[in-house]
Amino acid sequence: IVYNTQSLFLIDDSAENAYDTATAPFPHPHPHPNPTKVLLFGTYPWNAIVHTPETTLPVEKLTFVAKQERGLLEEAERVRRGKIGEGWLPEGVERVAGWGEVVRWVEGMEW
Repeated sequence: IVYNTQSLFLIDDSAENAYDTATAPFPHPHPHPNPTKVLLFGTYPWNAIVHTPETTLPVEKLTFVAKQERGLLEEAERVRRGKIGEGWLPEGVERVAGWGEVVRWVEGMEW
């Protein structure tokens, strides 16, 4: 949808959507000269980490119950804290905490 609508940017609170948009190949011809930017909105528990297929660890793929049954809750939390501290974002993704930051970003965008 982002490319079909020729969007210049996407505002979303989904880390998965941010990753997918930032890493998707551009259709040709691309409707504008720059890749679609993504504003990852908010500081929510569900978007604290942007996972990549290459760096997702096996413990991160388990459900809470599976982690609990296998005694892996502490390990999973240690991994989570480490990745949150790392704060990695794909190229083209910027985290914004609220609508004020969105407005400032849009006002500063070079069209």
